[in-house]
Amino acid sequence: MYGMFCSSDPALPLTDTAALRSALVELGYTDTYHMMSASVENPPDCLMWQDAFAAKYDGVGTFGREQWDQLLGHCQAVCDWPAVAFSKELIEAYPDAKVILNTRCKRVTRSYVSLCIVASR
Repeated sequence: MYGMFCSSDPALPLTDTAALRSALVELGYTDTYHMMSASVENPPDCLMWQDAFAAKYDGVGTFGREQWDQLLGHCQAVCDWPAVAFSKELIEAYPDAKVILNTRCKRVTRSYVSLCIVASR
């Protein structure tokens, strides 16, 4: 992975990372890793993501630059979950990559909360 890393708060949905991925592809970052890359396009990646989570949160094994290269080395950019859970590690592994901090406005947050309240009734 080189080039671009897009980060958002992993607890916040609705930051429109699918649109961001489309925009990055349009700008020439043709292999942009997104949650859909693991869940739909290449499900075996989920096994490596499990290893990354185990190393980070459970202290089981290690997950460094060599493993990131194996998982994301073919990519020009990454965005969305699960990559955002490893923002610090990816920035350390790829210090020359540009970073986009993707946020959302408070209006969308209020709208989302309202929708959740209505849906839970």
